[in-house]
Amino acid sequence: MSSYAIFWLLSLVSRKSAIVLTESIVSDLRTTIIDNVRKSELLSIEKISSSEIYNTLTVDSQNVSDIVDMIWYFMNSVILLIAALIYLLFFSLYSFIIMIITLTIGILLYLKNLQYATSLILEARRKETDLFKSVDTLLFGIKELKINTKKSDDFFESNYSKLVSKIKNIRIKSGFLMAYCILLPYSVWLIAIFFLVFILPQIHFITPCVLKCVVPLILFVPITSLLELLPFMVLANISLQRIYSFKTGLDDLNKENGDIDNQKPMKQLNDSSKINTLALKNITFFYTNDNGECLFPLGPINYTFKKGNITFITGGNGSGKSTLLKIITGLYFPLSGRICVNNEEMNILDYRKLFTPIFSDYHLFDRLYGLKNPDASKIIALTQKMKLDQKVKYSDNKFSTDKLSTGQKKKIGDDFSINGRQTCVCF
Repeated sequence: MSSYAIFWLLSLVSRKSAIVLTESIVSDLRTTIIDNVRKSELLSIEKISSSEIYNTLTVDSQNVSDIVDMIWYFMNSVILLIAALIYLLFFSLYSFIIMIITLTIGILLYLKNLQYATSLILEARRKETDLFKSVDTLLFGIKELKINTKKSDDFFESNYSKLVSKIKNIRIKSGFLMAYCILLPYSVWLIAIFFLVFILPQIHFITPCVLKCVVPLILFVPITSLLELLPFMVLANISLQRIYSFKTGLDDLNKENGDIDNQKPMKQLNDSSKINTLALKNITFFYTNDNGECLFPLGPINYTFKKGNITFITGGNGSGKSTLLKIITGLYFPLSGRICVNNEEMNILDYRKLFTPIFSDYHLFDRLYGLKNPDASKIIALTQKMKLDQKVKYSDNKFSTDKLSTGQKKKIGDDFSINGRQTCVCF
């Protein structure tokens, strides 16, 4: 009874530890991924689809955490298998050799089919990322699709329906291959047991006495559990590869697009009120496609913004106004040229603090992040001044809703930026 109590207690403790470890790994993975995205440059983030980020945060992170919970069972099965083989070697050398040959054949057969099954699973995951992209497209373009039914039906059939069908077929094929990977080694194992029980005794390679000890031992080996756990190990390995690929891809993009960590040391900003000029000197920039080919050149641009002046940037659609604004605010690094404040280059992080840009897709956060103990009375007064106090309330350091029109969000951003006394405000 006491032995059972100890076993029960140890099992409970080990399971609790496994749960804590699993959730910690998921939490750490997601925190690392989000932190990497947060610290990446804008141009790098724009080259990565949101669907890829969501897929990495959800499916891949969960696959990795699931296998942590199964490692205990897997290692336990492996230890039992090794112990059984050692015990088998002690009783019967012939039985040991047969089981080793069987395991070798089973592993080779498993690996032979595993590579193709893995490639199919990876293809399915890529298609799932494309599926999330199509959902993003649906949500962002819902107004246009609602207006035009023919366009909506064509989009649904061309994107979603075909994609879901492809994913289904690939998953069925990969699932069949994974089942084949499990059943084939298991069949070889059963054939080996049959040979051991019915053939070896007939040719006197094993005595009935030894057979009575060997057969229960072989049947005790959790070979089924081992084989059933292997697909989960494969999925976890694929997810780890995808997470690593996502991180290295983001790092490579940051190096390509101008990583802050690789920028040369520049002058620190001490007093933004003493800034008189902001000069663009021979600034050039261009976007590239996946092959590195230039798509849209901008510049060279030379211009000096002076304190107290209001400057309008005009041009037709697609002429580069938004791109130039991103360069001016430090969100894009110019490919050549310099940006000087009072005729000196500045540290990029300090430089960005000079600006409050209100972009066309301005995002209103649920609270004023970055401000410690903001004056609630001033914020409420501003919402009343803008006649938005009936639609949005401010209490407990956050806004009651962000369900506002684009114009209303920009209006709030405009007033807060002006009253926040930033050095440069961009609209």
